[in-house]
Amino acid sequence: ELSISVLGATVLHEDVLGRLELGVMLDQHLGAGNGAVADGWGGDRYVLVEDGMAMFPDAVTERGTRHVAALAEIVHSGKSATVLFVCQRSDVKLFRPQWERDPRFAQALQKAEAAGVEVHVISANITPREITYKEVIPYDLTQP
Repeated sequence: ELSISVLGATVLHEDVLGRLELGVMLDQHLGAGNGAVADGWGGDRYVLVEDGMAMFPDAVTERGTRHVAALAEIVHSGKSATVLFVCQRSDVKLFRPQWERDPRFAQALQKAEAAGVEVHVISANITPREITYKEVIPYDLTQP
């Protein structure tokens, strides 16, 4: 197991349920008691933003759907799990899944939260030298 601490987060490389490659334990910015342990984490770099609303995914993501379903399985096994969306733009005011583009992912995310997977959305300040936490972004998982 590889553990690297970066800007207050510890990144663990592991195999979770044979499907996920990274587990991320967040130890700051979400506060104590927020279930800051993510047993599985996968990254994607694109979020659509329209009128201050960030939406994910931009295309059908079978991998993302599997990941959030796996997080729900982790919670069912008695462990905690978190999905974290990081918006790398300053104009984001709200996050939601892009139901129109990938309803299966949106439903899987909604079911994962209902199962106890914690959903967090934050924004980050990006410079050529660093990425730093900016603020928590509210989210809405309901279908529009």
